[in-house]
Amino acid sequence: MDKFRLSAFLTLFFLFNTANAQCVFEVDFHDWIQEGYESYGTWNVAADGLSVVQTINNNPTFFVSQDTFMNVRLYGQIEVGWNWDDDFVGFVFGYQSPNVNTSDNQYEFYLFDWKKSYQALGWGYCNATANEGFTLAKYNATIADENCPVYLNFWQHDPDPPKLEILGKQYGNGLGWNYDQVYNFELTYTSTKIICFS
Repeated sequence: MDKFRLSAFLTLFFLFNTANAQCVFEVDFHDWIQEGYESYGTWNVAADGLSVVQTINNNPTFFVSQDTFMNVRLYGQIEVGWNWDDDFVGFVFGYQSPNVNTSDNQYEFYLFDWKKSYQALGWGYCNATANEGFTLAKYNATIADENCPVYLNFWQHDPDPPKLEILGKQYGNGLGWNYDQVYNFELTYTSTKIICFS
């Protein structure tokens, strides 16, 4: 994944059944932790805690809240600051695993990811493609920490064997992200509904 900035304070808006009840606050990234293999990411939190920058281009890495949120609407921004690669950026929610440096490689979460441009890999032992555009998928499976399984499941979003369920996707020319452009996103997450906007 590319270097990217997750910022704009990731405002949380809680949804309640009561018509007028609401609670809005800014997230402090100092309270978040890295999960997955530590060598895959370096997460640098700004002094004010309102943004975080990931600076390593590697296999999937995760920076997650230690709190549990449900029935929330989240607002934030994503920006890619480097101009030499075209890999995925995105965010996870409903995160359960992997834990830091886990050896069981169990991935359980929802993932919204976004690829700048189409890319095909062919190494003889592993052929995988990544489409320009975005995917919303549910992961709940063991995925070996080797390049080919990672590329097939995270690049190609290959549901065969069924390691993920694709909940939504939109691919095509002109649907990739651009360098140095701030993208606003909104996520509504309840026990029965997921809505993403960007």
